[in-house]
Amino acid sequence: MDQLELSDSVVVAGTPEAIYEMVADVTRMGEWSPICKECWWEDPDGGPRVGARFHGRNETPDRTWETVSTIVAAEPGRKIAWVVNTNWVRWSYRFELADEGATKV
Repeated sequence: MDQLELSDSVVVAGTPEAIYEMVADVTRMGEWSPICKECWWEDPDGGPRVGARFHGRNETPDRTWETVSTIVAAEPGRKIAWVVNTNWVRWSYRFELADEGATKV
């Protein structure tokens, strides 16, 4: 299978550091995702650092499943990335100052 890639961007209110903190706190993912309902760090002292692992619970009307993700990049205010289920998919977010008080994600 060929490697597939999709990217998009949006400008949101807030500094790159503040937006990074929101996205890097994977325990909040269920607040924004229509499918991911909950995430939790494998290590109770987990956090967005390279090598940290977290679990996610996803739901659609047809099924519920869980994943295990590993943080592969964590640069506060710049980028956060993780791979799901041993490289099944990679989620990556970059944060760039767009305007005063706004960030391009």
